[in-house]
Amino acid sequence: MRRFKSGLSLGVIVVTAFLLGFQAYTFAVVHSESQTGLPENYGNFERIRNSLTEQGPRNEFSFAVVGDTQGTRTFERLCDELRNEPLSFMVILGDFVKTSTRGNHDY
Repeated sequence: MRRFKSGLSLGVIVVTAFLLGFQAYTFAVVHSESQTGLPENYGNFERIRNSLTEQGPRNEFSFAVVGDTQGTRTFERLCDELRNEPLSFMVILGDFVKTSTRGNHDY
């Protein structure tokens, strides 16, 4: 019976240590993900709008609309093709993140 109790105690200690380690890892990941900045040309900010007006008026423009960037390398193949097109801009309907962590969705 003593051996069972000591084995059980050791098991509880191991599980507790694992859970505490996992909690620390989770905290570190969430913290590091929340520290990542946004791309330079992200959003509808005044400096972005000004950069568009500095280009001058155009009579024609072209754009692409793409879905989510995650998948079986479909987005990468599509981008390879679109690089050769004279696009004015691209609309991305997905969330445009590499991993689906909360930090990638906090703005």
